[in-house]
Amino acid sequence: MSLKIHTQNLPKQNNSWYLRTGYIHHYICKCGEVDQFVNIAINIHHPYHSCSRCKNTHYLDSVMFLNDSNVVRWSSFHWNIETIKSEESWSMRAYSTIPVFDYDLQKIRLKRVTLATTTLYFNGTTSYKEDNPMIMEKYVYNNLESMSTIKELVDNDLEESLCRFILESPIDTTKWIQETAINKYTSTEKLKLFSFFLQHPHLKEYDFFHWDNFAVFETISKEYNTVNKLLSYVFNNRKEKSIKKAYFNSYIQSMQINGSYNYIADYIFSHHITDRNFLLELICIDVKIKHVLFNDGHFVLMEELLAFLKEYYTERAITKLFTNLEHYTNAARDTIWIFQGENKNNLKEHFRKVPLSFRNLHNEFIRIQNLIKVNYCDGVTFEYHENDLKAEGQRGEFTYVLPKTTHTLSDWGRNLHNCMASYSREIHKKKLIIFVIFKEKKILYAIEIRGSKIVQALGKYNQDIEEEDRKEIDEWLNKVYIQGWMKLSSES
Repeated sequence: MSLKIHTQNLPKQNNSWYLRTGYIHHYICKCGEVDQFVNIAINIHHPYHSCSRCKNTHYLDSVMFLNDSNVVRWSSFHWNIETIKSEESWSMRAYSTIPVFDYDLQKIRLKRVTLATTTLYFNGTTSYKEDNPMIMEKYVYNNLESMSTIKELVDNDLEESLCRFILESPIDTTKWIQETAINKYTSTEKLKLFSFFLQHPHLKEYDFFHWDNFAVFETISKEYNTVNKLLSYVFNNRKEKSIKKAYFNSYIQSMQINGSYNYIADYIFSHHITDRNFLLELICIDVKIKHVLFNDGHFVLMEELLAFLKEYYTERAITKLFTNLEHYTNAARDTIWIFQGENKNNLKEHFRKVPLSFRNLHNEFIRIQNLIKVNYCDGVTFEYHENDLKAEGQRGEFTYVLPKTTHTLSDWGRNLHNCMASYSREIHKKKLIIFVIFKEKKILYAIEIRGSKIVQALGKYNQDIEEEDRKEIDEWLNKVYIQGWMKLSSES
């Protein structure tokens, strides 16, 4: 078995062990030679010895390796993979054979040490067990490569071996999966694919693996169990040949451009737009725009917005609204997010029909928001959880700050020329939080967080954030904000 460090493969080798019992130093070589010396000088963290038979110099102190937390790295380490197929799962177990001194027998014996086991059950669930965390936390390296933890290497080997084992020892549910068809995937992606098809054994087309939020179709897919059938369900079983052709072309483009299929726009338009010509126009919206506006979190919201618009506007006007989105995706995204929660009822109650465009809708929604919050503005103070407050401060070039009052939120909204002041009620009710980002005391961006996800991250005039800055913000979210909550959860 090859030991992988980064992209380099080291030669196949078995462990060689160094073991001290009293004054005797035992060297048990991979070639089978056993050398013993008494009272020799040795660096116990990197014992050096040259095998008298094969001149090998790779040795590990087995006792310290197992038990000493101060010994953190070795020049090499080898393990074996054991495959186990039961009536309900495939399992891979990584283990190593390590010599220990049996004081009762007063001799060296070999001890099999299990490192970790990963399992994929036939129902699609997975499990992972780490048996010896102290070993897994140690590092291995050679003279050419930087260090990697044994855990990284073992886990990667377990995943790769499990994928091979599943393909070589299939069950009826997975026999149709061809290795050549999934070679482009990483081992992690392959295991997700196996898990998906084990959970949906009636599906046998690779495309289904790339349908976003497939859980929506878990029940209906048993009746519509091919891509053609399920697409027909998505576009409301429309019979017109032009409609079918347009949907299939849009689907192919989505798979080619995005690598996945987001069904939401197609489903909503086909269920709410009856005129064939208008529906054809909507089907042909740029798939990239569909992917941005109609993501998984917008399904119910978009349906409700479309139903609301149909109370005031014709299908022609609604079609024009969505087919002229190319330069207004940020305004559209912002407008959609305002139309939710308690805001939705207020908007419906006070809405005045305006010429239909997302900019006009946005302005009308803001007018209603301002109307509602006349008595809810300067005097309201926001309260935050301690963990939210701990995430404030400088990281890298950016400083992250929470608005403490509606007055501050309004001022920052004016500086950024956006509508974040309209979120006052939701912030006050702790349904979301907004961090404003400064650089050298200059306000740059605002990010809206719901749960542990950034749902909006925009600059002045609702412009997208620069790619490098967005990477830095995402890193702050994961390493500062989310980690703070994870730490709190583990402590509790």
